[in-house]
Amino acid sequence: MRIRANAAEFEGGRYQKPDRAKILSRISLGDGGVYNNMGLEPVWKTFDYVLISDCGAPFSFRIGEAPWSRLLRYTSVLIKQTGALRLRSFFNDIRFKEFDGTHWSLTQSLPPGTPPPPGSLAGYSADLVEHGIAEIRTDLDAFSEPEQFVLENHGYIVADHALRKYLSNLIPHDSPPASAPHPEWLEEAKVRKALKDSRKLSLRRLLQHRGSRRLK
Repeated sequence: MRIRANAAEFEGGRYQKPDRAKILSRISLGDGGVYNNMGLEPVWKTFDYVLISDCGAPFSFRIGEAPWSRLLRYTSVLIKQTGALRLRSFFNDIRFKEFDGTHWSLTQSLPPGTPPPPGSLAGYSADLVEHGIAEIRTDLDAFSEPEQFVLENHGYIVADHALRKYLSNLIPHDSPPASAPHPEWLEEAKVRKALKDSRKLSLRRLLQHRGSRRLK
């Protein structure tokens, strides 16, 4: 995002070379996730428990697409590698008792045949997670209600699994069994039908999203 600004309004800063005013007149901002995709740095050296909810899109690449897509692939590899290094450090700190915590992600599902932790939901199948939920686009256009409801269900389910399995001490003994916020969207056939086009880009959805923002 580019922001046009009045350079005279800025104070301080060590950079005082002749092109300072020119630089400050047009500021380019990038998403903080480029540097710290899971937002770990502000918290993982301060708190006793660190919980990571990773909703990042999974890495995917289709051979034979346009050359520019390969450049995006290289960028994606670099970003994924930095995320992997942070996770490795996170789990090492847990192992060495720096803090306690757990991690769940958009692509997570229970292995086939593995019963859910006591009191938790069975959740969606691994196939539906991999080929449906994890493929919902991340282009920031308008999500349909089924997409929203399925993502919310999945988020609740995998968070509940992770907490009950690794940090059950954080769950009160008298807490009720887990429940999905949208139980009507737990039926897999219904979910597959609703998500069949969710990985595709849509100009109509993008315009709908921008129109709703203007109205607000």
